[in-house]
Amino acid sequence: MGLFGSKKQSTNAHDKPQAVYPVPPAASPKPPREQDRGATHTSSNIPIGTIAVGIETEFLLKPRDGAPRARIKSLRAFGDWMAETHNENISRPYPRMENQVDMQPATTELHLCWRLVYDISIATTSDGWGIEMLSPIFRLLPGSKWRDTVRGTWGVLRKTTVVNTDEDCSTHVHMSLSGGYSVTQLKRLAQAVIYFEPAFEAILPEDRRGNEYAASNWIDNAYLKRLSRQQAIDRIEQCRTQDELIQLMNPGGAQDRYYGWNFQALNKLSTVEFRRGPASSTADQVLHWVELATTFLRASIHLPSSGALSRLPPNIGGLLHFLHSGHQDHPGLGDSTLYMPLFAGRQATDRLDPKPVGHLSPERLKKFKKKVAFDNARLHMLESIHAAHMYRAI
Repeated sequence: MGLFGSKKQSTNAHDKPQAVYPVPPAASPKPPREQDRGATHTSSNIPIGTIAVGIETEFLLKPRDGAPRARIKSLRAFGDWMAETHNENISRPYPRMENQVDMQPATTELHLCWRLVYDISIATTSDGWGIEMLSPIFRLLPGSKWRDTVRGTWGVLRKTTVVNTDEDCSTHVHMSLSGGYSVTQLKRLAQAVIYFEPAFEAILPEDRRGNEYAASNWIDNAYLKRLSRQQAIDRIEQCRTQDELIQLMNPGGAQDRYYGWNFQALNKLSTVEFRRGPASSTADQVLHWVELATTFLRASIHLPSSGALSRLPPNIGGLLHFLHSGHQDHPGLGDSTLYMPLFAGRQATDRLDPKPVGHLSPERLKKFKKKVAFDNARLHMLESIHAAHMYRAI
């Protein structure tokens, strides 16, 4: 019997494995709005170290019976209908939804609204319109209702559409700290990412392992892949600047953001992105990965030293102990019950070697290159984070 449910075979692992984003143009300054529920608001008194998150969710949405199908003949028309339907069903002060699949101007500050955007990697099929949804920027503060905001919007999605996903869909979490990250905090996060990668591998679905859009920061990294895990951690410790750490963790030129943990936006926007989350089709699934990422971040940046990691094994049991040190179970801050379902059926000793991306087929390589070019032109979530910085909401 597994520690957390049904029995699962433990997997042995070996410790040795075989450009910066531009800042989006600033919007014309507007008077600050009253805070939408759960979304960040303008304030110069945010406690230093407060985490702010932005969530990206990719899915296929198919309108349920009763939708005006004659009106929905294009992705833009679907986005218009979805945003309108959402806003009719969500009362203020909850955030509104904007349709920007054709990069239409928003009527709300970007960090205060839900946004529907086009993503070239998500194809529209008979299962639904391929689309990406960006959350407002949420601050994790005591008493914040941001999870209610997430559940409210997802409630409308599931009431009015059938939410489908495929292997091209994923869930990403951008995390910023008020006051910014110190180099030491970033080193501790990077070291924890490398150390606990075998535990993360054990909870991920197969299509997120060896995924070219969320590559291993260790074995797919030209600078670290020939090093043992401990040697990689020691190399990270040698970093003296933020720039040096970014280049070490995310090498690869135009493809440098496509790692499981993306450090590339730190210089301009002081945000780190967790890209390993699989597709989500419910609010709780989204919150599983948000809670895991934010709790892991808290635990990492409070590590007293890199040596503290070696006191725990890099398996499921060790990761859970590590996450416990980052718990802040308080309404608005953290809820450990939300990430625990990810560990259901696992044993404490479970771990898996990271799976390298390997050689891509010509078709997958062509698709990947198109995605890289597309993302270089449209940095949707970073626009929201930039707006939050402009209004001093992070």
